[in-house]
Amino acid sequence: MLNKNVPFIKNALSIPKYLSIKNMSAGTVAAIICCTGPVLIVITAAQNGNLTTSQTISWLFGIYFVGGLLGIIMSLLFGQPIAGAYSIPSAVLMTQAITQYSFNEAVGAYLIAGSLIFIIGFLGWFDRLLIWLPSELVMAMIAGSMIHFGTDMIKSLSMLPLLGTITLLSYFIFAKIFPKIPPIIGAVIVGFTLFPFLAQSSSKMNFTFEMPAIWMPDFSLSAILAISIPITVMLLSTESAQGITVLKDEGYQPQAKKIIMISGIGTMFAGIFGGHSACMGGIMSALCASKDVGPKETRYVAAFISGVWLVIFGLLASLSLSFILLMPQSLIKLIAGLALIGVLLKSLQRSFHGKQFQLGAFFTLIIAMSGVNFLGISATFWALIGGWIVSWFLEKKDFKQRISSSTVISSKAA
Repeated sequence: MLNKNVPFIKNALSIPKYLSIKNMSAGTVAAIICCTGPVLIVITAAQNGNLTTSQTISWLFGIYFVGGLLGIIMSLLFGQPIAGAYSIPSAVLMTQAITQYSFNEAVGAYLIAGSLIFIIGFLGWFDRLLIWLPSELVMAMIAGSMIHFGTDMIKSLSMLPLLGTITLLSYFIFAKIFPKIPPIIGAVIVGFTLFPFLAQSSSKMNFTFEMPAIWMPDFSLSAILAISIPITVMLLSTESAQGITVLKDEGYQPQAKKIIMISGIGTMFAGIFGGHSACMGGIMSALCASKDVGPKETRYVAAFISGVWLVIFGLLASLSLSFILLMPQSLIKLIAGLALIGVLLKSLQRSFHGKQFQLGAFFTLIIAMSGVNFLGISATFWALIGGWIVSWFLEKKDFKQRISSSTVISSKAA
């Protein structure tokens, strides 16, 4: 017999009582955002790495099915709007990194990243990491890694002048008319609807269902440095930090240590299918935690709904991929660029919003943009190392101020 006092069971049984149009809509919108623009980034990475259809399907299954499953588990376990997803900045990282390593080496790097995330959560090092690795440098690394999506977006307009212009205009019009709904949804709807009439398909229609596969890892030191460490840093400093902060702002008391440990386990689980991460989604959790969703105690249902949609999308990854591959690559690049406008703007703003770590952030940005490959290790790793060294030698006072302010906050909290 079920013990209704167990939080997980209690929250699951309360869903019918708490279900409403508001939390259903919020959960569905969060899932739509995750399943539109970001999926094109992953597919772009797969195409850059010349991955097979089976490898791409497994990758999509890993991040969507496992990410959705984490959202279902965490929302019921904690009774809080903790939406599951994957690290979008890490997907951007893989658009370049996947070209330098085999798929099996990437799988090995994902498993190491998941292990590192779990260990950091278990040891309670999350706050220390954010102090000693300033967010300004991390955001600069992310901005430098994804800036090419912005330039590719402009280049794609010359390849598809009519369809590209209409899709771009739909983004602006949607942003103007429906300011509360992400404009990428409008661009996706228009682009997907019109491409059969205004552009040639890049492949033949082939809607066949295919199950994901489990992939054996290969462990490479250079892949660990170039993939595992950046993914760990990006996931913790963006998705986890944003999601946990949003929950605190909305009056919740998130158990950061457990959330990060679960994200580490999820990333390892996704990794065996070739997925680069599965974790708490910062943007999606923010949508589900909003006051507009309903009473505070009912908002976890929105995250649960979002997780269900992601699980379904992951199970149908082969069918989704078949449809997306019909689209011209230029349209995929255009929509992927539009999907990252908000993330890119936020990364640049957070990199240079104050007076601290400015030189370090600048060098981090330009090293990441350069795409330099040294000793077989990609630019994202060297961007972090180079930027941190610059800040340590020239901006040491900023480290001292950051440590001092964190100590004051900790003492007040105690």
